[in-house]
Amino acid sequence: MHKITPEQLIQNMVTLENENNWHDMELALNIKLYKALGYQYSNRTAQSIKECELGLAKIKSEKVRNDTLQFKLLSDMAYYQNAALDYESALKSLDQGSFLLQKNPKLKELIKDYCIAFYSNYSKLMREKGDINKSILLLNEAMTLTNTPETNYFKLFIYKSLASNFVLLEETDKAKAYYLQALKIAKKGDEIADIEVQLTQLFLKLNQAENAKSHLIHAQKSLEQSAFANAGSEFPQIEMAIENQWAQYYFLIKNHKESLKHCSRVLAISKAKFGNQKGSHVANVYALMSRVSNSEMYFEKAVNACFFGEKNDLQELVAVEKYVEILWEKSLFYHQKRHPKKDQVILEAVKNINLIKSSLEEDDSKLYFLKSKSDFYEKALEMISPQNIAGIFKIMEYSKAALITDVLKKNKFKYTGIPKELIQKELHAKREINKYRLKINNANTLLEKKESETKLRQAQLVLNNIQTEIKVNYPAYQKQVHTLDSIDISEIRKALNPDQCMINVFYSERKIGILWIDKTDTIYKSIANNQELEGQLKSLLKEINTNPGISEFDAKNASKVLFSQLFGSFEKQFKNTKQIIVIRDGLCNTFLLKFSLTKTENF
Repeated sequence: MHKITPEQLIQNMVTLENENNWHDMELALNIKLYKALGYQYSNRTAQSIKECELGLAKIKSEKVRNDTLQFKLLSDMAYYQNAALDYESALKSLDQGSFLLQKNPKLKELIKDYCIAFYSNYSKLMREKGDINKSILLLNEAMTLTNTPETNYFKLFIYKSLASNFVLLEETDKAKAYYLQALKIAKKGDEIADIEVQLTQLFLKLNQAENAKSHLIHAQKSLEQSAFANAGSEFPQIEMAIENQWAQYYFLIKNHKESLKHCSRVLAISKAKFGNQKGSHVANVYALMSRVSNSEMYFEKAVNACFFGEKNDLQELVAVEKYVEILWEKSLFYHQKRHPKKDQVILEAVKNINLIKSSLEEDDSKLYFLKSKSDFYEKALEMISPQNIAGIFKIMEYSKAALITDVLKKNKFKYTGIPKELIQKELHAKREINKYRLKINNANTLLEKKESETKLRQAQLVLNNIQTEIKVNYPAYQKQVHTLDSIDISEIRKALNPDQCMINVFYSERKIGILWIDKTDTIYKSIANNQELEGQLKSLLKEINTNPGISEFDAKNASKVLFSQLFGSFEKQFKNTKQIIVIRDGLCNTFLLKFSLTKTENF
């Protein structure tokens, strides 16, 4: 079979385009798709995006009704925008494509391969934006379409994406298994190279340098043998990934000189191929350079590389996990140097992490994100100056209570401009999700559990579709509810009566932080958590949750002992307090709910 280069493909399409001159609209739109593909393989991504934009603009201006070609243009354009690191534009294209699929679900059968690729790309972007929960949901939907021999090949991309999600979840065995399944399906050299790079990263995380090196050598050879590479195509993202992993490998074996050499190559490729030094690969090497040189300057460069634009607006964040990692490393750097601005840097890091959390749509995604970052909040509390009570309060609030703020904002804003019918659908979908979660927990057989899990995924997809419709058609609502609000201690004091107080609790495996706020006092106490204290809490919770039958509750002494350990130092303040507002956390949830029912109001 005769092979043509990307340039030949482009020239052939230009000739056809001139001959047709939009007379046959369907042919013209297909030409746009193939031209865009040719430009992409010749590393002219901006031109690929422009071709798709021109096709979509023609559909709109001529009021053409061709859902198939409109969806293909949106799907391909999102892929090219993602390749150009313009994640915000890619997300808008994906949202519009998803909304089109909702209106015309027959597309899933008519262009099944396109829909699988669409869900896979959508999932990748969600993962890069930090929304693991939604990423997995979209992959599950893509997997349902790989039910024919013709679509089996697409499992390659799904397995790769699932593996990447499990890497972030730190479930390395599952990640490795999915990567190896993907390798069995991969046929092209660039596909194999991409998977080998991911396996390299996995083994580097496990500190297995020689295994990582073996996969990295294979990645390099596979890319060199790619048929597309031989035809003149370039793969700068994979090249950067390979150089990036070489830099990480040499850093791991303490060869800093060689590590910095590969860092420079990543920066050179980014500048030459994209005209900038942006994206996760660039951020990664700058973070590595900061660790080697212990330089504040490289931390700033690493942070800037995580954003597509120059203003470091979180809407343009293109490397969420890397950004969070760099924020932590920067905080630790300032703390270790006892820098005068260390508290400011720590609080800025915690605030930005919560801004990312606030941008996630689903409550499940928010909770996962907060849980996965709990260690960061704990370390931030340890690093911040103990006399900075206002800062301590901010960290404790951001670690959990901002979820309450989100709910309040949604309730306040929900009914302005959005049809009540759409709101009711959203509420119904959320109820269905809760219903099937309950059924999974109470399932008596494996079959019942599997059936409920299938229903749960369907309900989650319905909710995702509704929220996509809101994003596309009611952007003002989206912007309003996904901004982060916070509250200061001064505002709490104003709201409290003289006989009221607020107790804010932070719970982790290593420490319990308790912040007391009343009209006049603000006191913070940190208690080391250990096996004995945790055992006491668990025993008390078990006793509280056990039906006593006709016997009396017999854990009063245990309650008193725990109360004394946690709150004994606040005895003076309790005497003047009639009502206590408690913001609970972790194992302290039920304990604090029970300790003084006559005085306590629980949030």
